[in-house]
Amino acid sequence: MDQDWFDRRRVRPVLLADWKRKINADQADTLRSLELVGWSLKFVRTEGEGTPLAAVYNPDNDSLAVIEPDGRLVEKPKLRFRD
Repeated sequence: MDQDWFDRRRVRPVLLADWKRKINADQADTLRSLELVGWSLKFVRTEGEGTPLAAVYNPDNDSLAVIEPDGRLVEKPKLRFRD
């Protein structure tokens, strides 16, 4: 394999604080509430117009949910996540 090939898996991982800076105030409020009951922020995906969607992990049922830009939690999002 070519040595110059860029492998994204070898880039330093994004810090949790960096992900948290990408979400808005409504999402941050919801995230803080969820963190109190054991949920955690996994990543932030930026949609078309730069709108952030925060993916959160629920350890109780081993699932991912999304915090919408308005702060709503969507436990069964219509998004597909890679394993």
